[in-house]
Amino acid sequence: MPDDEMFTPLSSANEKGGRRKSGQWFQLSSIPKDASAPPVAHSKYGVPTAVYEYRSQDGGLIALNRRFDKLDGGKEFLPLTYCQHESTKEQRWRIKAPLEPRPIYGLDRLASRPDAPVVLCEGEKAADAVARLLPDYIAVTTWGGSSAAGKANWERLARRDVIIWPDNDEPGHAYAKASARCLKLVSAMVRVVCLPDDVAAGWDAADAEAEGWSTERVSELVSNAIRPEGAVPVDATESSSGGSNFSKSERKGRQRGQDDNSPSQKDLLVTLTCSANLWHSPDKVAYASFPVGDHTENAAVRSKPFRYWVINRFFEEMGSAPGSQATEDALRVIEARAIYNGREYEANRRLSSDGNSIYIDIGDADWRVIEVTPTGWRIIDKTPAKFVRNKAMRALPVPEINETSGGINLLREYINTETEGEFRLLVSWLLAALSPTGPYPILIFTGQQGSAKSTATRIARDLVDPNQSPIRVMPRDDRDLMVSAINNHVLAFDNASSIAPWLSDGLCRISTGGGYATRELHSDMDEVVMDAKRPIVLNGITDLVSRPDLGERAIVVDLPAISTDNRRSEAEFRRSYERDRPLILGALLDGLASALRNLETVQLERPPRLADYALWVTAAEQGLGWSSGSIVGAYWHNREFALRIEFENDHVAQAIKALSEKGSWSGSASELKETLDGMVMEKIQKLRSWPKSAAALGGRLKRLIPILRGVGITVQQSRQHGGRLWAIECAPPI
Repeated sequence: MPDDEMFTPLSSANEKGGRRKSGQWFQLSSIPKDASAPPVAHSKYGVPTAVYEYRSQDGGLIALNRRFDKLDGGKEFLPLTYCQHESTKEQRWRIKAPLEPRPIYGLDRLASRPDAPVVLCEGEKAADAVARLLPDYIAVTTWGGSSAAGKANWERLARRDVIIWPDNDEPGHAYAKASARCLKLVSAMVRVVCLPDDVAAGWDAADAEAEGWSTERVSELVSNAIRPEGAVPVDATESSSGGSNFSKSERKGRQRGQDDNSPSQKDLLVTLTCSANLWHSPDKVAYASFPVGDHTENAAVRSKPFRYWVINRFFEEMGSAPGSQATEDALRVIEARAIYNGREYEANRRLSSDGNSIYIDIGDADWRVIEVTPTGWRIIDKTPAKFVRNKAMRALPVPEINETSGGINLLREYINTETEGEFRLLVSWLLAALSPTGPYPILIFTGQQGSAKSTATRIARDLVDPNQSPIRVMPRDDRDLMVSAINNHVLAFDNASSIAPWLSDGLCRISTGGGYATRELHSDMDEVVMDAKRPIVLNGITDLVSRPDLGERAIVVDLPAISTDNRRSEAEFRRSYERDRPLILGALLDGLASALRNLETVQLERPPRLADYALWVTAAEQGLGWSSGSIVGAYWHNREFALRIEFENDHVAQAIKALSEKGSWSGSASELKETLDGMVMEKIQKLRSWPKSAAALGGRLKRLIPILRGVGITVQQSRQHGGRLWAIECAPPI
């Protein structure tokens, strides 16, 4: 949807405090170029005395505030915002106040002069007068007058030098006090103009201009502004750490509700979070980047970490906890701002890339990141990527540079692969798992009891994506599988006895990228869509690859049993592993840098199905000191071995082989099923894996074609006379 067509819900109350019908009109976030002109006059009040334009930082019109002077000396303000009807899509100007937090008047001038001092007045007329009298200052005001200070978006005045010019009456002084409190919350340097003793009640900057005050006289008045009682200037560091800006008396008065003009708890909570950068993911989930100590953390607005941060900021400033309803209301406002006003970023787990570099979230308390470029890698404190975490995520070690480029060989001591080819395939899976784009092969450890399959699975994940629970039981359904993929970069499953067809298909989808859709809870029409592409590692005693589509994505490493003489205690193993782990990770990062450097020049004579994986790991070989093509050669050897295993474990494939040995055969699927049924024992026909219909046999044959081709059997399907025929014959393996 184009930016000029995006809209957000209006406030639930209109400008006179009445309720509107929910879901009727929505305020557009920006006014289209072809929008109709605002109405010239009002049916009751006539032509406005003045029209004040509220604009965004880039100058785009947000809303209009119209002033009508009455004959009796009173005045009336009527706002205008451009809205769209929810169902009819009609667009027009309506008398509605802007969404909270409301914009600052003069926001475009603030953005154009970031270092200029600011004068805050009560009302647009006074602000315009100051702008004419003091051209070296930026004059601003907030929407709604003296009673609505807490509803303004004060974050645009953060860390600015702000001088408050109050009206000379009780509402004016109350507005100055409430504004000062809000400005202190955003770390502004606040001063208040001391009004002359001889001015009339209600006197303001517009009156000073009308009385002929010169620029020099006004400048002297503003220059002599003083800090409000109890104000403490706050710098960015004190604000981030949450230093309190309120005296004990102010806190007690606020807690008892003595100051009726003070912002509500909800408004204070929203203002206190102005130091957070609000943004949203492509699927419209609201996130915040907020300061914690000397670093920045990212979390969903609806997550516990951000909620606790908001509550803690309130406690630091106010000395008490906010009410649960005020907190909930504030989070809803913050969530809406993040979705409709925040920028869009990808929410990354562990890995990210900008196309030229790879960023890896270390996962430590300082939120440091590993940056990998074609020239090498380094540890950085800030990154353009937005990383989010879950509570089970654990930290990677700080990698160490390998002086002899042999650090990857240290891994041999902790995963007992039997052949050099299997070791290189294991390393290739680790390199692929550190690629942010995939596709990812599925690493499968097999072996008899005592071959350390669980340890190998745990280490494979630990080197890429450490977790509080590194290996888990197999999921029960597609939803559990996809939820696990959404919340983890690596999926690791332990002690699988078999892989059901639905799980095999699910693992294949996640390996190369796929989605899962289901109805949203407590909803009849809304749909939840989850999409993920993740590295997968699992283990089991038996041969787990029973379906060809899984086999084409799998790297099978058969681990030999560990002899009694070679066994070590768990404590000794962990000490040794933790000592070498930084060097192993450093070697993998060297491989990643090589992959980034060489990827564009790599060519493969015989790419496998996962061609992107093969190109990636081939490009990384130089950084590991290996000859080019050694990993892909090992992959093809591993694939041929896996095909033989799949062939030997499949009863239909064995029956087809026996049929082909008798010579060429052709016929319909029904005829083929009848023929194969007559060639196998009755107990095999009763197995669940044996096809029970001609259609099931046809689907099975399509899956078996790559396996049968590998053992020299060609299976083809053709249409003749409106029917489908299968042809089977022996042929040289491809």
